[in-house]
Amino acid sequence: MLAPGNLLQNRYRILHPLGKGGFSQVFEVEENGTRKVLKILNLGELQPSQYQKAIALFQREVEVLSQFCHPGVPQIEPEGYFVLQQGKQPLHCLVMEKIAGDNLQQWREKGGMLSQQQAIDWLKQLITILKELHRQQFFHRDIKPANIMLRPGGQLVLIDFGAVREITLTYLVKQEQQETGTAIISAGYTPPEQAEGQAVPQSDFFALGRTFVHLFTGKDPIDLPKDPQTGRLCWRDRVQSRVSPLLADLIDDLMAPFPGQRPPNCEAILKTVQTIERQIILQRWIPLVVWLTRLRLKQDKRRWLSRWLTPIGLGLAASGSVMLWANRISISDKINDQGLSAYEANNQQVAGWLYQLALLFDPQSSSANFNLGTLYEDWQQVDRAMAAYQTVVKGDRFALDRWKSLNNLARLYLREGQYEAAMPLLQEGLKLVDQPKDQYTLRKNLGWAYLGLKQYDAAEKELQKAIAFDSEQAAAHCLMVPVLKANVKISDALESLNLCLKYANANDPDYWVLSDLARSAFPSSEVQP
Repeated sequence: MLAPGNLLQNRYRILHPLGKGGFSQVFEVEENGTRKVLKILNLGELQPSQYQKAIALFQREVEVLSQFCHPGVPQIEPEGYFVLQQGKQPLHCLVMEKIAGDNLQQWREKGGMLSQQQAIDWLKQLITILKELHRQQFFHRDIKPANIMLRPGGQLVLIDFGAVREITLTYLVKQEQQETGTAIISAGYTPPEQAEGQAVPQSDFFALGRTFVHLFTGKDPIDLPKDPQTGRLCWRDRVQSRVSPLLADLIDDLMAPFPGQRPPNCEAILKTVQTIERQIILQRWIPLVVWLTRLRLKQDKRRWLSRWLTPIGLGLAASGSVMLWANRISISDKINDQGLSAYEANNQQVAGWLYQLALLFDPQSSSANFNLGTLYEDWQQVDRAMAAYQTVVKGDRFALDRWKSLNNLARLYLREGQYEAAMPLLQEGLKLVDQPKDQYTLRKNLGWAYLGLKQYDAAEKELQKAIAFDSEQAAAHCLMVPVLKANVKISDALESLNLCLKYANANDPDYWVLSDLARSAFPSSEVQP
């Protein structure tokens, strides 16, 4: 047995053990006053049938590290791999650089808080390391906070290359034939395909995304819920610092359930990070833009301002125009229109940025606040959506988007079970509309509120009015089912259930909630959709 004071290879004196994991043991050693790390393969705890595989994994780590000369990878000593004949089984040894500092698991446990800028810096560092690893036809297969060291100067170091896999032609053929390989499992960080022995280079991206989720939230990914429809991790509402939606989207893309949904390679990730950095830098300049628009600039300054704004893509300054604070409302409207166009083109990140920019010029813009609220709903950021709608509701009572904000805010209250809070909003909204489809929307939600308050007669009355405006919308029929059952109109309730299912609309954000409510009224019903 090795013990402190032992001298190995007439070079390395063992100081003390550092830890034990898997089938290896780690010691701190010293050579001529320099501290180093000795990693020893411990075959004594394995079955004889496992020896060959364990030795192969250990030697693979030696092979990979010997090919790297990068500050983000531990450097091995010249002739740092050797085998000692001691006891019944030989000891396979590897001496490598000692990385000063904590791993990211320890860093987080000691109260480390990940800022957005630090996250971007660390993401670039780790992707650069992976880019080199993948370039040399390897992938890591065990990325997690405990396997990433943080040097005192801020450099990250990826460690524990025992699970690394070489990308060979034979390996690729096996993947195409769906033959499984060795499954390396770290709960919460291992992607589904790797758990089944089908790891690919994009498996590293999944584990990296999960690592940043842990660093942002302090939660183990395995303890976080998943969206039952998409399989994606629900983590954004647990972030303990500000995170740009663009950066959060990238992290979600990294840990998409299927490899084909993740970025194709490290270069694509780095390019996306550069785009995010440009957006963040641009946002920092926004207050200066606002300040400049307040000034009565001389003609030469006006031309300079116009040239400066145009490349940013704001479209706010035509050649020779005067940008004064007095026309900030029209500027806000133009930016908001661009945001709406981006949203309709399914570019939600750009849309969100433009809506926020519009609000810098006119914080009370009903249209920009309403559009931002709907976007936050898409992102399932309910509190932010409510805040945006409340700004409209508290603002100009003649605003075009006021009734929509009243309705959407009420609908969010309804989904939270706050029926009394929703009621006055819907009643006020009814005073502002005359179109049948708008009447339908508000009266349907008013019926929902009465149902929640168990005022079944009032609920039935409002839902009947809604159905009179549009009898081919599913939501009002779905709500009518529990109302009619409560009023002991069983046959009518069953007919409403049929109509609820007949006019099913997956594009209605509330349909699945309301259809489940309808079905639950008749749990034993034989009615089929």
